[in-house]
Amino acid sequence: MAANALALTTKTDGGPHFPDVGTDRWSYSFVETLYNWSVVDGYPDGTFGPGKNINRAEIAKMVVGAMNPSVRGSSGAFNVQTATATSATMVDVMFQPEC
Repeated sequence: MAANALALTTKTDGGPHFPDVGTDRWSYSFVETLYNWSVVDGYPDGTFGPGKNINRAEIAKMVVGAMNPSVRGSSGAFNVQTATATSATMVDVMFQPEC
């Protein structure tokens, strides 16, 4: 849904990136496209969690990433410390009152 709404070019390069989103899953091309455009990252254990509920930090990361999608480079490896700091910053940016 988000990939379609953003009109992102479908990118499934290098996939599958998540063991719980196989190539036979209906959402595979959407998840891979959002991953390759750096809109989603997945969890530290390497999964995407397609059946999980998402929290405020996760939706904030997706909204901020969707506002400025960029193709994931070779340095796109997941880093827990960076992701935690980035999520906290994105939540702060999205939910702070306007001045």
